[in-house]
Amino acid sequence: MAHTGSVLYTAVFFWWRVIDPTGGWYPLWHWTPAKWVYLLIAAPPSYVLGAILWGSSSVWYPFYTEQPRLWGLSPLQDQRYAGMLMWLHGWMYLMASMLVFFLWYDPEKEEKL
Repeated sequence: MAHTGSVLYTAVFFWWRVIDPTGGWYPLWHWTPAKWVYLLIAAPPSYVLGAILWGSSSVWYPFYTEQPRLWGLSPLQDQRYAGMLMWLHGWMYLMASMLVFFLWYDPEKEEKL
């Protein structure tokens, strides 16, 4: 329960800066490209970890080798699929958010502020 709560808290804290539902308290966050820099700096560690887990030839977390196999996957297959999901999922959210950015961002509106 504490683990789930900490993951949820971290995700809310991370995305709060990007979505900015309160209108922001720091003037830099009114500048939309700053949010993109924030996303681009924060994203690569999970991409790198996902790629490493996907391409690994050994299990990195031995705890899972002792757990029951619910879907018939070996621990290494499970780790590789998890790494692939981390890697691809990260790229998907970044590409989707970039699409939204380029569709809705109006630089002329930004200059008027």
